[in-house]
Order: sequence, then C-alpha cells, then structure tokens
Amino acid sequence: MNVEAFKLSSTSTFVKVHGCQVATPHIPLHIIAAIDVSGSMEGARLVNVKNSLNHMVPMMTGADSFSLIAFSETAEIHCENVALNPAGISQVQDTIESLTTIGSTNMSAALIAARDIVGRTPIDKKVCILLLTDGHVNAGVSEEPALIGIANSIRDVSRPVPPLSEDGRSAIPTSISLFAVGYGADHNYTLLQSFARDGGGSYQVVNTLEHVASVFGDMLGGMQTIVAQNAEIILAPGATGITGLRTTSTGVQLGDIYAGAQNSLIVDNMPVAVDNTAQSINYRYYDVVTQTMVSGSCVISLESGPEIMREGEMFMLKQNMAALMNRIATGAIAQADLQREIQAAIDQLRPYVATEPWVSTMMTNFERQIRLINRVGVAYASRGISGIAANNAAVLATNRGVAMMSQDIDDSEAHTSVDMFSTPAQRIVSGGIVRGVSGPGAPVPVSRTRSRIFEPMPRRSGISGSLGELELDDSIPPPPRMRPLPLQIPPPPTLEELESSPTPPRPFRTRGSPPSDSSESPPIKRARVTFDDDN
Repeated sequence: MNVEAFKLSSTSTFVKVHGCQVATPHIPLHIIAAIDVSGSMEGARLVNVKNSLNHMVPMMTGADSFSLIAFSETAEIHCENVALNPAGISQVQDTIESLTTIGSTNMSAALIAARDIVGRTPIDKKVCILLLTDGHVNAGVSEEPALIGIANSIRDVSRPVPPLSEDGRSAIPTSISLFAVGYGADHNYTLLQSFARDGGGSYQVVNTLEHVASVFGDMLGGMQTIVAQNAEIILAPGATGITGLRTTSTGVQLGDIYAGAQNSLIVDNMPVAVDNTAQSINYRYYDVVTQTMVSGSCVISLESGPEIMREGEMFMLKQNMAALMNRIATGAIAQADLQREIQAAIDQLRPYVATEPWVSTMMTNFERQIRLINRVGVAYASRGISGIAANNAAVLATNRGVAMMSQDIDDSEAHTSVDMFSTPAQRIVSGGIVRGVSGPGAPVPVSRTRSRIFEPMPRRSGISGSLGELELDDSIPPPPRMRPLPLQIPPPPTLEELESSPTPPRPFRTRGSPPSDSSESPPIKRARVTFDDDN
C-alpha cells in the first residue's frame, strides 16, 4: 500500500492511497452468504441470486470455505464452513438450489447467525459477509440503531486462534467485511449503506440477472486480491476526514485495499505547522505480502501542482454528487424540485465530461432520468430513480462498487452497470460470472478506461497469469464447472405498467406452503436462529 499527501490549503490535505499491483499470497476466504428468502423474493429474484452464487463458488479455491444463511421469519444455517474442494462445491450448489421462499423478513436473526458463524471461524481466514435483502425489515428487531449495533458487534467477536505455524509464527487476525446488497427499489437504503460503510465492504443495489452477477464478481475479485487489511489513516487531534468511509475517534478506516485500487480523502482542519516544520500523514495497515503490521507516515508535499489541485476538486465533486444522490434516494428532495435538482447536477458536471470518465457516466445517467421524468411524470419516475441513486451515492463516496445506469426510455436501452472504480482483477471476475450465468453474448460491466499491469498477478481461481492490456469485450472465458441453470430475467416495466399501477403486487408464499423436497440433497448442517429480548 502506498500513501501520498498534498497540501491543498493551509489546513486542508489531499491524501491518495494506492493498492500496489504485486503478487500476494492468497488469504483463505470464508464467505458467509445471508440470503433473504421471504415471500417477495419468490420467482426471478431468487433464481438470479442462485445463478450468480452457483457460478461464483467455483471461482474460489480449495483453501476457501462457504456458509449459507437463509432468512425469512427466522434464520436458518443451511451449511457452515464448507471447504470449496470439488465435493464441497457440489454440496454448496445443491444447497443453494434447495432454497425456497416463505414468510417475512427478520434481518436481525440473520445478523446474529452470521455473528455466531464468525465466532467459529479461525482468525487466519478472511471473513466476508454478503447480506442480500429485497425489502424493509418486518420481523424481529426493526429499529435501525439496534440493527446497526448487531451488525457492528460482528467485528468484535472472539475467534479461534490456530496453532503456531511451522516457523513458530502466530496467526495475525484477518479482517471481517460486510457487503450489503439491496434487491429492487423498496429496501432501506440508509440501513444497508450503514452496514457496508461500517463493515468495510460495499453497498450495491441490483435489479436484473446481470446486475447480480456483476456485483458478486466485483466483490469476489476484490476479496481475492487484497494487499492490505485494516488500513487506517490516523487523524491528528482536531483534524477531520472528508470521506464516505467510516471515521472513528482515531482516524479514517479504509478497510481492505485491493491490488490496483485507488482511494482518496481530504484531511481538513490540520494543525498549523510551527516554524515551517514538515507535516506528515500517519497510517497503519496489515501488509499481506510481508504478513506484518506496518505503521508509517508520509510527508505532506507543499507543492501541489495543477493536476493535484484538480484531483482534489474532482474528489469534492464526487462527494457533492454522492450527497445529492443520497437525498434523492431517501426522498429528502420534494418531487416538485427533483427535475430541477438533477438538471443542476448536470450543469455542474458538464465542464468535466470530456476529461473525467466517471463524470460522463453520471451525466448520461442523469440525462436518462430527466427523459424518464418528462415521459412518465416525476411521481412514477422517482420510484425507479431512488434505488439507482442510492447505489451510485455509495459508489462515488467510497470509490468502491459497480455503478448503475438508468434505463433509457427513449431508445429502450436496459439498465446497465458500469465499473468506474473497479480494478482489472475485479473486472475479469465480474465479466466471467456475467458470462457464466447469461451466456457468451451477455453484456459485461463497461469499463471507460484501459489499464496496464506490468507486475505478475498471483495465480488463483478466476485470475491467472501476467496481465497485459485488458480488453474485456470478447476475451473472458466462462468460469469452470458451470451447470445449466434456468435463466429468468425480469423485464423492465413498460410505460403502460408504470402509468397504470403505482406499486405492483408482490408474490407471497404462506407458511402453509409445502416445503421443497430435499431428500436427494447431501447431508448438511442446519441450525435455526431466532431473536428475542433475551439476546
């Protein structure tokens, strides 16, 4: 990990963090997927999740493991810490296929089940929790502060310590990351964003099969190429961090740093230097390559040329756009003012559209939303706009995740995803899963830039060899061990549907529905978790 700092003003410093593109040892992963199987996930939604998971699992290695929690009125652990060798992959895929929908949404039970599994996971395994839900919580604990408290408590769980290595070294605790995926336009944006920000993961909104696949691939590609864990920029007393990442009393929590990734923040209210002494930005992280904790500092450069000043300006523009999109997502902007606010954002972005790829993406998205409002009216348009705004707010604020593009109602171009800040490895894995679930002709996440990597990448499932100039249009093979799966992609709503029905009914399976026949599935560990006031 490399850190640079540049003075923007007497009290403001621009900090750039780079994930060095180096060969790293593979950190064994333990992915805990907590999947909402309430009644409203029935049909294409759950099928899309199954397809993506079934193609994601074979792209992991035999050193990795997988757990699956399905939650509705309660949470059920369907399999736990299954090693992803060929037999384990088959077991996990069969378990995924057996999922059925029923009941309401008890998210607290799922978080407690995940916390219990984390407590049984050795500290030398990197834990990644994937929480996917499609609606508001309507069972168990429903208050946001309490749910956030349960999610945050996962980071503090005591985990088993493995024996000393052959050279007598003790294991260094790996980090725990929580990735939140909201399905559709009716979930609690602020809650899931808080989960991901505090948990060091990403927050995404998904609608179609390609969205699910590209998001899962982006997450897995990052997990497989971690170069630093528990990275933190330490703030001097009185200083504040301008960032979309989690900030604590000690500093800004960067979390995991992926190979080839870049992030930035502004440290404001820096103490004024005394007698022209050099000022520094302090940081610390766990280096995956050397397997040691690193504490360091970088001297703040006092000479910030036009390029650095522009980068600082673009960083603040991202934060402003993220704040606007959060207001759109949460309904803080009155419908009568929505088009005017979006148009003002377009005007603010326009001077940078030719030089900043992410600006071009956001401009196109906003322009599509204006056309949608003009065609169907703001009341109907805002329903679809809000979910996309929540997704893109998190992506811009954290430089992590897959951006979403609104459907262009004028030429019927469907919703698409854009990997504005993904690393080359993330684009490869994401493209592989998309093509695996949808076939060779499926669209892959769009990259607005081309990247060169000169250092060799570590060989692991889904990523191999020394990568030259990446072209993801037609060179990504499907992942291994694919099984034919049903393909169900919900079409985008037509204008007539939008105008005739304010909210389409949700399918719902009652508790009395017969359970699926699991007699042919291999033996799997099951546990049921509920939440009451005594927990």
